Amino acid sequence: MTGRSSTTCTLGDITVEASPDPDRPVRIHLPQTDLTREQALHLHLVLGAHLAQTMRATPVRSTDG
Repeated sequence: MTGRSSTTCTLGDITVEASPDPDRPVRIHLPQTDLTREQALHLHLVLGAHLAQTMRATPVRSTDG
């Protein structure tokens, strides 16, 4: 055990539960549906690709002096 706790994020009716342990499943709870890790990964990739195409890039500024 690493001592890190799981993370839960809720947006409307969608809840995502993720553990820092890669052997534990990521759970995405949709109304009337739960997704498997593979389905969650696919959803993550599709949403990430969509966001990458539709959001403007924001320059990253260095915090080093």
